[in-house]
Amino acid sequence: MSSASGIELIRNALSQVRSKFAMTTKFGLTVSLGPKLGTPFSTKKLGGIISDMREDAVKIKACADLLHSQESGEDYHANKVARQEEKAARIKAEDHRRELDETHRLDIVLDWLSSKSLNDQGFARQEKNLRGRSQITCRWLFSHDKFLQWQNNPTSSPILWIRGPPGSGKSTLCSSAIEFLAKSPTSNIVVFHFYDFAQHLSPEKTLSILATQLLQYRQRLQKIPDELQKIMHAPESLLEKVQNVIKALIEGYSRIYFFLDGLDEETTTKSSWDDAVLVLRFFTKLVDDSPTKVRVWCSSQRRDRISKELQGCCSLDIDGYTRNDLALYLSEEVPKLQWSSPSDQAYILETLKSRAECSFIWAKLMVNTLGECWSTARMEEQLKELPETLVEYYRRFFERMEKLYRPLAWYVGYLLY
Repeated sequence: MSSASGIELIRNALSQVRSKFAMTTKFGLTVSLGPKLGTPFSTKKLGGIISDMREDAVKIKACADLLHSQESGEDYHANKVARQEEKAARIKAEDHRRELDETHRLDIVLDWLSSKSLNDQGFARQEKNLRGRSQITCRWLFSHDKFLQWQNNPTSSPILWIRGPPGSGKSTLCSSAIEFLAKSPTSNIVVFHFYDFAQHLSPEKTLSILATQLLQYRQRLQKIPDELQKIMHAPESLLEKVQNVIKALIEGYSRIYFFLDGLDEETTTKSSWDDAVLVLRFFTKLVDDSPTKVRVWCSSQRRDRISKELQGCCSLDIDGYTRNDLALYLSEEVPKLQWSSPSDQAYILETLKSRAECSFIWAKLMVNTLGECWSTARMEEQLKELPETLVEYYRRFFERMEKLYRPLAWYVGYLLY
């Protein structure tokens, strides 16, 4: 083979690699992160491209080796540029092949977990909680000793239970903690799930949501554990498989935070609570096995069932802190009310603070109601007409409903309280 023909063969092979590289870019094979995770390219076609690129890389190397053995001293210098191009293209092709291979493996596991839409809901809930939060609230948490011990001290209790009454901002506090840890310079791994009584999920599906988020962190590092394929095809129950996937995905990290908000949402029926218990006991076992690596946050109303499962864990009652945050929130919102003089605002502020107790829901309802008033006189009337408590507000609301819908409304109220 002449030097010229050898160079031509290499250039032809390089052209094929570039063409396939462009094809993978055209079809958008890189998997996106977060709530928009997707797999627009078929895994079968991707596997074929990866196989072809392997063959092309072998051809390039074979041609380069043959050319190198035949060339003279003068040819060596003349072909130096071709060799450099060949080496750079081979490295680039190999790197891209590895990236495609990781993407292919990721797609297979994500398809198996089947939790994309549910994760989208979770990310949307997280964003909604943060949008509705007053920026001057929740700050106390990040200097609280129990939170700091849970966050930083490997010998402290790995499970932190945040307890509070209905409407006290537990979910907002949870979202604030998620945001705080995710933005930490220590590159924490933070995954979360918000329970919802209107959408009961099996323990397998709840854990799949968390596993999917962990997998997204792994994809950023391009380190998908090899054993995931074996776990998926193991002769075990689906619950055991998903649990083992989570165990495999936490390897290699120094600290991982799991957030479970709204556990009380699952206490309405025995079957839903039994499913939640399976999730809780999995994490209890996980922190026992990895006490310095895994941290679990639980937030809920006070329930005997939950107390029994989380017995011995560190708990933090937020009632007093909620009252302080409510005072800050109302101090920020009341001056925004139209038709109110400074003296009116002082009276309104004290009235709303005394009625709100520990409920942000009730405080926001009262502020919104007063904000709709068109005069000072109407605002004064509305303030007198407002119920003393949120329970009384709902009672009046339900009484105005058609009788056909009242049982459902009362059931919703029961779930909330």
